Amino acid sequence: YRPCQMERMSKWALCDGKWTNGDAEGQWLDVPTAQYMARLLATPGSVPPLPGPYDSLDGMPLNPLWRPPLELLFIELHEEAPISHSVSDL
Repeated sequence: YRPCQMERMSKWALCDGKWTNGDAEGQWLDVPTAQYMARLLATPGSVPPLPGPYDSLDGMPLNPLWRPPLELLFIELHEEAPISHSVSDL
């Protein structure tokens, strides 16, 4: 995901061993999925059908329906060498 792409889709092609998005008939699509995934994570689930549960397994309230706090952190990574070094022990 690249912020400069925003909600735009790009077509990519491999030309002489290098990636280019200058070919309008490119074979590969670059779809900005990070924003869509964030929307999916942040969208509340549906309300249980009636009669519904009478108790929750974690003890959190059902009325109003408790939802965990949501925090998303997007980090833009540019340089491969420092990143590879910092995650080498993972």
